[in-house]
Amino acid sequence: MNTVVRGTLLLLGLLQQAPALASANCQALREQRDQLAAKAMQAEVALIHTIRRRLCPGVEAQAEQGHAQELDISAYIHCRQQAEAQLRRTRAALYRSESGFIYYTQEGAELARQADALRQQFGRQCPLPNR
Repeated sequence: MNTVVRGTLLLLGLLQQAPALASANCQALREQRDQLAAKAMQAEVALIHTIRRRLCPGVEAQAEQGHAQELDISAYIHCRQQAEAQLRRTRAALYRSESGFIYYTQEGAELARQADALRQQFGRQCPLPNR
């Protein structure tokens, strides 16, 4: 069992046993979920960047360097569409998050699953604030 899963299980156990600490625990649970979701997304962004670098290295290099004034937007959009189409053709979707985002990397899929599990746990244990 990895450290993230153990930490999640420990946090969830504390939430069940200590209602007085719910607010602080809810904040920690939300932060942990956000960190997992961000790491999951980083894995997917790295994959699509790799594909775009291979398909259209010049356009991608300009985009990465932040040279917006030099960037041919239509070429960049075309490159992005090509990369996404290639991704769908060549890789199996490993996970679709609760928000509908598709994960193609093993790392991203696993982290997204953990984040969704924490989101569900948060929904069950952390009351919404009165509005």
